[in-house]
Amino acid sequence: MIKPKAMEAAGGWDETMLDAIYDLAYAVPNLTVDNVNVKQPIPVSFMRSVGSTSAVFFLESFVNELADAANIDPYLYRRHLLAHDPLALAVLDRVVEASEWNKPAPRDIHRGLAFNLYTGRGGAFKTYVAQVVEIEMVKGQIAVRRVICAVDTGTVINPGLVKANIEGGIGFALTNTLKSEITFANGGVEQSNFHDYPLLGLSEMPRIEVVLMDSDRPPQGCGEVSLAPVAPAVAHAVFRATSKRLRAMPFAQVK
Repeated sequence: MIKPKAMEAAGGWDETMLDAIYDLAYAVPNLTVDNVNVKQPIPVSFMRSVGSTSAVFFLESFVNELADAANIDPYLYRRHLLAHDPLALAVLDRVVEASEWNKPAPRDIHRGLAFNLYTGRGGAFKTYVAQVVEIEMVKGQIAVRRVICAVDTGTVINPGLVKANIEGGIGFALTNTLKSEITFANGGVEQSNFHDYPLLGLSEMPRIEVVLMDSDRPPQGCGEVSLAPVAPAVAHAVFRATSKRLRAMPFAQVK
């Protein structure tokens, strides 16, 4: 974990934009992480899950592509890279068990897998998340049918509250993954309200199964942790369904 003083010495870069990459959970022997600040006239602000929304989409999609290139199951591929971390392995194993990953999926259903170790800023907390997403392709559209999410958020004080955070985060992430797009023309934003900037509707919400891991760690964070793995898991399921890689969000239409 890079501490604030080390960050200042490195130029004061914002580690939130490189979530899960600069503090990589996977055992990679040689790692260099760099970033470039892009100045633009468009004012932006934080969104839920901050930089992990984009950073983990890149990271976990790349891990899935590496596993596919090596012809290794993405679950087993991650297990090898996370062998040093028993908590990560436990979360992975649990989501695979709960989703029946090792059994054939139902007809027309395709599965994708993603993982994230969400580290709070300054090392405030560490929450382990693993997700399996099940999708169906309907006339070129992605229909997310089921999301299974295993979470180690330390000792759970209020299970209902934690599950609500996880479920809401997944719904929010699906809006980012499938719908959220802002375009510009003539110096302004083209979208004006929900008629041309839609959110995920209730009819599109998948069945969500949250698995809370038993833990003797102190309570950790749960508010934003479920968002980041959604997009790479959906993208991987789409690849399994269509053999097409999705590398930019949103991706509602698969051409």
